[in-house]
Amino acid sequence: MSVDQGAGFATRAIHFGYEPADEHGALTPPLHLTSTFAFDTAEAGGEMFAGTRPGHFYSRISNPTTDLLEQRIATLESAEAGVATASGMGAITAVMWSFLSAGDEVITDQTLYGCTYAYLRDLARFGITVTAVDLTDPAALTAAISARTRWSISRPRPIPTCGWSISPRSAPSPTRPAPGWWSTIPTPHRC
Repeated sequence: MSVDQGAGFATRAIHFGYEPADEHGALTPPLHLTSTFAFDTAEAGGEMFAGTRPGHFYSRISNPTTDLLEQRIATLESAEAGVATASGMGAITAVMWSFLSAGDEVITDQTLYGCTYAYLRDLARFGITVTAVDLTDPAALTAAISARTRWSISRPRPIPTCGWSISPRSAPSPTRPAPGWWSTIPTPHRC
């Protein structure tokens, strides 16, 4: 059973990226709980480690279960690819370290979870400016965006306020297109 991008949302959520015939006819994808994988040859293993050959060699980097999850999230979000991390902080740090450099700026909501706030506060040691604004006010966000702005981060408000902070995805920039956006708001399918 091959499911492509044109299938419905529910069908892609359940069946995309998995072929039962490849796993002895099992309708449910197996969980791969191993940490390491065998190689046909030492050369094949070396190529996988080097990233020049597809395949799995160590589960902290990739494994078939995580790969399937990433494929399904990507198809549901109409994205080129997906990345699964063990936690929200793992996702935030992976994104930030991949895309930010000294001299860049991140705009955040005034209300963040403690660990997110602590991490962003520490970015100053690396020459990255963090500016907190009220992201429920599009004018405040627009005023805060500068040529150095690379990301805007919004998070659901902490439990005591029971509110949501939603950043407008198309907020104008005075000097260039809108920066990258990060949000733990539900997917576009749920909004």
